[in-house]
Amino acid sequence: MTTHAPVSTGLDSCLDLGFTDSGGGEPSLRRELFAALIEVVSGSGQWSEQTAARIRGEGVAWAARGGPVSALRVAVQETTEHILVSSGHAAGAADGSRDEFARRLADAGRHVARELNRGFFAQPGRQAPASVPEAPRPRPSCAPPAYAVMALRAPGRPLGDVEAVARGHGGPETAVLTSARGLYVLALAPRHEESLDLAGRIHRDLGGTARLAVHWKPYNEVTAGQLLVDDICAVVDALGFGPGVYQLDDVLVEYAAAQTPDIAQRLVGMVQPVLDDRVLRETLSAVISADGDPDLACELLTLRRKFFDRRLRRVEELTGRRVDAPRDLQVLRTAVAVAAIMRQ
Repeated sequence: MTTHAPVSTGLDSCLDLGFTDSGGGEPSLRRELFAALIEVVSGSGQWSEQTAARIRGEGVAWAARGGPVSALRVAVQETTEHILVSSGHAAGAADGSRDEFARRLADAGRHVARELNRGFFAQPGRQAPASVPEAPRPRPSCAPPAYAVMALRAPGRPLGDVEAVARGHGGPETAVLTSARGLYVLALAPRHEESLDLAGRIHRDLGGTARLAVHWKPYNEVTAGQLLVDDICAVVDALGFGPGVYQLDDVLVEYAAAQTPDIAQRLVGMVQPVLDDRVLRETLSAVISADGDPDLACELLTLRRKFFDRRLRRVEELTGRRVDAPRDLQVLRTAVAVAAIMRQ
C-alpha cells in the first residue's frame, strides 16, 4: 500500500486564516474540514468511512443552522488553499513533491465537498448514506494500471448468478463487492475501451432488464469510480432509462449540475414539492419518459386526459415550468436526476 510523508502543519494553524467564532458554527466546520483533509493527505491517502460520516454530519448540521450551501464550497476551497500554503508546497519543489501533494489534496477536497453536499441535502430524519466499500488495493509491485468499475442492477436475477457472470467475463482476478446499494465489479482493464467492451459482454450475458454503469479508473481511484457509477445509476433509474450499458457521457449534464452546489440546491428546491407527492411524482416521471408528449404520458399512466391535465397543471404551478416547453422540460429532467443523486 502506498504511504505518504506526513504534512508538517498543525491544526492550530487554521486559526491564522481568521476562523474566529461568530456564533454561526463556521469555525467548527472549518476545523473539521482541515482535520479531514490533513488525515487523508498526510496518512495513507485513503478516504475512510469514519471521515466521510463525520463530514456528512457537518453538512447536515450546517443545513440545520440555515447556512447557505455556497458557504460550504467556499470553506472547502479556502481550507485546501490554506493547507497548500502553510505546508510549504505552494512554492513548488524540485523533486516534484508539490505536484503529488497538490493532486492528493485536490482529490481529498473533492471527497470532502461531495460528502458535505450529501449531508446538506439529506432529508430530515434520513440516516446519512454509507460510502461505497473500497476495493482491496493491490501491492505496488504488482499493481494493475486500471480497473473497469461497474455497478450492476439486474432485477429478478439472484446476486450469485450475476456475480458468476461477471467473474466469468472479468477473469480470476475480478473483485465483486456487495453493499446496500447493490453489486459492484472491479475488473482489470488497461484501457477505457476494454472496460466498455467488458461491460457490454456482461450485459449481453445477463440480458433481460439488466442495467450496468461503467467507468474506467486507475487502481488508486477505485473508490471515486464507485461513487461515480452510483451516480450514473441514480440518474438512469430516476429518468427511466431502459436496459443497457451506461457511462458518464450518457449523463454529463445531470452529473455536472449535481457537482455544482448552488445549481443543485436550486434544482432540488424547484422539484422537491413534486417529488414529495407520489401522484405528482408519477405524473412528472411519465411526462419525462414520454419526452413531453401528453398523450403518451397518459398511456403510460393509464389515465384519462382530463385527470392527467389536472395533475400536470399542479406540477407546473409548483415548479414554475411548462412541460410543453422543451427548455423547461430539460430543466425538470435535470432537476429530477440531481435530486436522485442527492438522495443517495
